[in-house]
Amino acid sequence: MLGACAPISDLDVHRYRGSGLAAETVESRSHDDAANEAESTNGRTITARSFGDGSRTILLLGAIHGDEPGSHLLVRDIEDWVRRRPEVLRGLRLVSVSPVNPDGLEQGTRRNARGVDLNRNFPSRNFEPGGGRGPKPLSEPESRFLHQLLLRYDPALVLSVHQPRHSVNWDGPAEDLARAMAERCGYRAEATVGYSTPGSLGSYQGIDRARPIITLELGRHPAAGKTFFEETEAAIEYAFAWTRSFGAAGPDRGD
Repeated sequence: MLGACAPISDLDVHRYRGSGLAAETVESRSHDDAANEAESTNGRTITARSFGDGSRTILLLGAIHGDEPGSHLLVRDIEDWVRRRPEVLRGLRLVSVSPVNPDGLEQGTRRNARGVDLNRNFPSRNFEPGGGRGPKPLSEPESRFLHQLLLRYDPALVLSVHQPRHSVNWDGPAEDLARAMAERCGYRAEATVGYSTPGSLGSYQGIDRARPIITLELGRHPAAGKTFFEETEAAIEYAFAWTRSFGAAGPDRGD
């Protein structure tokens, strides 16, 4: 059994404080329209931030599990990266959501405020009620919001950041991408996490819908002297280039 990740305040106290989560989320609100926002179970704002206006979309997700704080840090660093280097978005749109589970991130818990694992609450064929997965698919406001984004943008790639397996996992038509990313960041590539994941986003988007989805599993801590972004930058940049050139979009989808 993998142990808990380091609290986010221990990872970078200057860029995140648990007590400031609500204020940070409000400041990052998109002004596009109401479809880019939702409320968590406890009423915290969840925002989809959009960068670029290309024809192919990357949906980037962090902190689906609230006890995986490094995923939130990495997503925010990727947002800063595309602001600094807009050329990486040529032909692309990045839609970024983190934290997906603000209530869990505030409390340091995997599940949302109703005790549901959001990454087991999607309408996949293998969904099973109970066991922390919720009474039915999309029973939670957080998972419903992500599902709406999937239908709205039909992303060419979903990049979901987790902790702490130190690996690049794939579902659906993304094995080549996963292996290339793993090579570039020194993580291992793995087709399975070794146990069943009924109702997972990977099962729904990758297996059932046959769309590329990568689960980038950070370690508990970044490598010595590095941030999570510095550790994975080459892999992330490759994922953007892959989506631009080979990602699923329209008639050339790699189903």
